[in-house]
Amino acid sequence: MWSTRSVDGVHRFLARAHRLAVEQPASEGAAPTPAQLKLLHTTIKRVTDDTEGLRFNTAISAMMEFVNGALKWDTPRPAAPLKTFVQLLAPYAPHLAEEAWEGLQGEGSLSTAPWPLCDPSLLVEDTVTLAVQVNGKMRGTVELEAGAEEAVAAAAARDLPAVARLLDGAAVKKTVYVPGRILNFIVQGGGKK
Repeated sequence: MWSTRSVDGVHRFLARAHRLAVEQPASEGAAPTPAQLKLLHTTIKRVTDDTEGLRFNTAISAMMEFVNGALKWDTPRPAAPLKTFVQLLAPYAPHLAEEAWEGLQGEGSLSTAPWPLCDPSLLVEDTVTLAVQVNGKMRGTVELEAGAEEAVAAAAARDLPAVARLLDGAAVKKTVYVPGRILNFIVQGGGKK
């Protein structure tokens, strides 16, 4: 027996995409913020890679994440990222994409527009969340600049109350640091648990 339950999610996504690209105001003069560009280029990379790899569900998922993020942008939204999104949507929902392209006043025909290219420099993370452990047990996280040196990471980790308490009077035998991932103090003796 045919069930239409799973069609509801796709319908909601397409309705939200239509609302984003057609119904709500977009401005040619509004410049996209760095966060908006990062979301757009992350989406371009994921949709391009997933489409080429025939992973259509994950490509659609990336577009859903873009729509969810873009609906939170201040209005009027910048038109340029929305036009690029419509180009990504076109192979999956051509009629809706064509209507959105016309509504956004895209140049020429959508079917002849070149596929958007990802700018890898916009995908670089500025900050990372570093897990902090003492003797292999998670004690908290710290937010650091990407590529922070071990000394900077260790200083930030020592400022965490749970870590400071355990390191008080303890001998740090070894520090294991994996940049951007984890910092683990191996200690002997020391503070209260």
